[in-house]
Order: sequence, then C-alpha cells, then structure tokens
Amino acid sequence: MFNLLSASVQVNIFSGFGSIQLDWIGNIIKSLIEGVGSIGVGIIVFTLILKLITLPFDIMSRVSNKKNSLKMKRMRPQLEKLQRQYANDKELYNQKMRALYKKEGYSMFSTCLPTIITMVIFILVIGQFSAYSRYANLSLINSLSNSYTDAVVKYAEDNSEYFTINYTTDDNGNKKVSTLFVNDKLLGSEYCDDLSGIVRTDKVNVKANSLAALKTLVAAYNEKGYVDYQADKIFVETDGNVTFNFDTTSDGFDKDGKKSELRQKIALLLGVAESDIPLEVLTDQAVDNYLNTVVSESLVCFAYDKQVENFSGDLDDIDPQVYAEKCADIKNGGMDMTVQSVYKTSDIDTLARLTESKNQAGFTGYIASQKFTLVEETQKYVVRFDGENSWSKSDLAREVKAQALKIYAIDASRLDQVNVSDQTIETRINEKMTEAILSYEMNNFVDSVIKPIGRNAAKDAFYTDTYKSREFLWVKNLWVPDLPWRNPVYTSLDKYDFYNQLDEGNKAKTAEFAEITAGLEEEKTQANGYLILVVLSIGIMLLSQLIANRAQKDQLELQSVDGGAAQSSKMMMWMMPIMFGFFAFIYTASFSIYMIVSSATSVLSTLIINFFVERSFNKQMEQEEMENDKRFKPTENQGPNKNKKRK
Repeated sequence: MFNLLSASVQVNIFSGFGSIQLDWIGNIIKSLIEGVGSIGVGIIVFTLILKLITLPFDIMSRVSNKKNSLKMKRMRPQLEKLQRQYANDKELYNQKMRALYKKEGYSMFSTCLPTIITMVIFILVIGQFSAYSRYANLSLINSLSNSYTDAVVKYAEDNSEYFTINYTTDDNGNKKVSTLFVNDKLLGSEYCDDLSGIVRTDKVNVKANSLAALKTLVAAYNEKGYVDYQADKIFVETDGNVTFNFDTTSDGFDKDGKKSELRQKIALLLGVAESDIPLEVLTDQAVDNYLNTVVSESLVCFAYDKQVENFSGDLDDIDPQVYAEKCADIKNGGMDMTVQSVYKTSDIDTLARLTESKNQAGFTGYIASQKFTLVEETQKYVVRFDGENSWSKSDLAREVKAQALKIYAIDASRLDQVNVSDQTIETRINEKMTEAILSYEMNNFVDSVIKPIGRNAAKDAFYTDTYKSREFLWVKNLWVPDLPWRNPVYTSLDKYDFYNQLDEGNKAKTAEFAEITAGLEEEKTQANGYLILVVLSIGIMLLSQLIANRAQKDQLELQSVDGGAAQSSKMMMWMMPIMFGFFAFIYTASFSIYMIVSSATSVLSTLIINFFVERSFNKQMEQEEMENDKRFKPTENQGPNKNKKRK
C-alpha cells in the first residue's frame, strides 16, 4: 500500500469506488426513503404509497375474485352434478362448465387483468428498489473512503512541514490533492530523534531526452544570460544530426579529457584506483551520456540560481525536485530530473547499534545479530561476510558495479576485471541498511499516526446520524440480510451487492476497502440480525395463501372434474412461503421489510374487501330470490304493509 520513493513514503488517499446511476423511479424511491429520516420507516412509507397506487387495481381484482367465488358457490350443486355425469370425460365436462360460466356471468378475465397491471408496476418499481439498495451500499462505502481521505489530508495540511502535497485542479477549478508523501523533514523531528546520527546527501541527476532538445535549451538559456556553455561551440549540427563538439579548442569538449573525468567519477563510485579502470572501458555513448548530464545539471543550477534570487527564506527549504517543476522551460525542453538521496551513518558501529534498537521496536528486515559482529575488546561492531544470513561480499560488489553500469553505460565485460574495495562495500551496506531503517521509521509514522486518523474518521462517518438511520429495530444494517451469520460491514468488497457493477479497476481496490474499514473490525463480526424478518416473511405469506385458498375453495374444487386445481393450489400454498423465505435469505433486510408490509397490507385489504363484497352479494342474492319467488306477488293496494311478512 505504501511505496518507498527515494527518501519519502507515499500515503494513499482514496477516491472511492465509482458510482451507480438511478433513473427517475430510483430517485423518487431515494427521496421517499431518505426523506423520512429512518430507512426502516422510509421503506414502510414507500411500500404503503406503492400499495396506495395499486389499490384501485387490487380492489378490482379482489372484488372480481370474491364475486366469482360467490357465483361459484351458487353454481356448486350444478357443477357437482356435472362432475358426476362426466367423470370420465374431462373435455365434455369443461364444455358444460364453460357454458354454465357464461350463463351465470362467471369470468376469470376480470380478475386477471388488474392483477397483470399490478404485477407490471411491481416489477418496474422493485427493479429500481434493488438498484437503490446497491446505490445505498456503495454510497456508504464511498462516504467512508472520503471521510478517511479528508481527515488524512487535513492532518497533512496542518503539519505540512512533514508532508509533500501535490494538487490538481478539475475542470470546475476545484483544488484536489493528487499525491501525498511523508518527506524526510520528518527525520529531523522529535518522532525520529533516535535517527540523529544519520546524514543525507542529495545528488541532482538530470538528462535531456535528446541532444537536440538539450541544444535548444542551451540556446534558450543563452538568451537569458546563461554563459557557462556556448551552444554554438559545444554543439554542432552535421547532416541534420546534432552532436557534441569534441575539438581541442578552449570552447569545445576534449573527449579524452572527459573520459578521464568520467573514469575518475567511476573510480570514486567503486572505491578503486583510476588506473584499475582502462579508458577503453568507457564507450562513446557513456561519454555522450555524461556530457548530457553535465550540461543539463548546469542548466538546472542556472535556473536554480534565478529562483534563489527571488526567494526569501531558508535555502534548505528549496526542494530541487519541486523547484524543477516550477521551471516550465526545462520541462518543455524535454529534460527529466530525479533527486537521488544517499543516507549513511557516521560509521558501521553506529549503524549496528541503531539496527539493534530498531529490532527491539519490531524492525525485522535485517537482523543485527546476523549482519554485525560485536568485537568484545573494542566494543565495536564489524560487518560479517560469512555464514548463510550474513552479507555476501561478492554480491554487494556486483551491486555496486551494476550501479556504475546503469549510470555510465560502460563496458560490462571489462568492468568485471575491477575489484570493488572493502570500504566501498561497507559504504554500500551503510546506505542499504540506513535506507531500510528510514523506510521502517516512516512507515511506522504512517501506521501509528496517519492510518489511525483516517480509520477513526471513517468509523465516525459510519456512526453519524445520517448513516445510523439504516439501523432498524434489531437489524444493524438494513442493506444487509437479517441473518446472524451476516455482518453490518462485510469483510471483503466482493460480498456487496454492488460489486458486479464496478469496473475492473474498482474491483481491484480490495486493499483500499480493507484499509478504510480497518476501524470497523467489531462491525465485521457482529450479527446483523436474527432471522426474524425471514420467519415473518414466511409466516405472512402462509397466512395470505391460507386466506386466498379459503376464499376460493369452491372455485378450486370445481374448476376440474377430478379436483386437480385444488391439489395444485395446496402445493402453491406451501411453495409461495418457501419462495418468500428464500428471497429474505438472499436479499437485504430492507427488501424483507417491503415484502412483509406489502403482504400484510394485501391480507388486510383482502379481508376488508371480501367482507363488504360478500355482504353486498348476499343482499343481491336475497333480492333475486324474492323477485323469483312466484308466491310473492305484491299488489298496489298493499300500502304501508307492503314490507310485512306474508302470513
């Protein structure tokens, strides 16, 4: 997660995991649910509003269904007679049954059409309800990410002396942190007071992308008053190719002289005598690279001096890398610039003691007892070059040679003949060990100071009033199923319902998710619920099926000659609760609440509708019986006694 860059440690700042777009239905659902202040109450309100919208269709369907049931009850004697007559002829029974249906005004279409309309509305809305569930979960995780980043950035800005902060500006002009580093000013702080024996030297290593770019830069700097090198003398152009001028004049470069200068630098790097490095080892390309670096460094120093002229403050505060970024003409000219930092202690003894103290604090990258040997007589440490866990002198020598090859592009086969000095190897050990300790110290600072700030901020965001509203009764997080083996915060990103909608880049942010939720370890182990919503879902649907079957008993028994419809209905009576229970298992607790409230409302409306429809139908039946009773013939002179019972 944290990368060592020179002498700084990068602190990751998080930008979230993308977004999920809601359509207009989804936004209405969002406004309804979030507007109430409690997600649970909001879902209940949303469900009741949806039921209110579909209520006219429900009433039409249930009224029609109840009327059909009552008509079927009236036709029962005739249908039972038909069942006995055509017990062995289903087709003829169905024909007679349909004829009787037509005569009595019995029609299933009037029941099915409103139900179909209600189902279409349900499918449209519930699809967006699921989308909103994914949106809510992703929004929660993104809010934790943003809270983590905001807290870390604020701390960095409040303690800017220890941090290097790079900003970008978006299209709207908003300033945003792009990268954040703990810089080596931290090493001089009280946090790292035990590292006071370490010193640092900086080497600015610059190189233009091409000689042509370098020539253009030198010419541009000449116009600004730069006179250390004359572009027309140092560079020559032949057949369109720009090359260095290696003449022997005072204004040109002496190639052999530069080879000697380069050999001196390589000898210093390797810790050997110059005579140990033949001039033939240095290729023309190596000299070109060296001259490129020499001229580029001169340009950088010139630009640096110009910056210093306008700078008020401590010159040590001018970071060469930051300063170079301000020199747009250097960047536009195609010049690259890196800052190489070399750290070393005053001696190996100091390094060994420092390493031992860091081992006691938990630093195990290098084991002091295996890398250093204490000489009892002098109480000094020396580097060990024997044994499995000690340094390999030959390997370290190859490392130093490889560094020389990389910097100076010299002939590797000839360089192999050079023996790297013991002092150079000791210096290399010093650099490696010191940089490892510095990296450990900086990462400790990040782990012990910066990470807790971000993690606590993310935890606080999780428990703000806005996000606490997702708790409801015994359920910790309504966007997670009501199950004891599910947790309010998942242990990994891929467990969330929005995961499959992320692009590959965001799917790969598993380490980011682990970090921003590191302060929520308790929430990753808590039970999110206790199966109560699952049981309620099964129970309310079973009750609904029992009421429906009871209301349609006559229809189910008489719709087929062998009573097969009744058997199918009994199967459905058990299948539907099982299906609802399955949904409660795999979907969120919020969806379970929706199903329970919707089913309970349907049961209540069915009972009320059936009650009034049955009363109305019974009155209608009594009226029809009275009208069809031939014995009752009212006369005009019955007067006020017309409603009395006949004797």
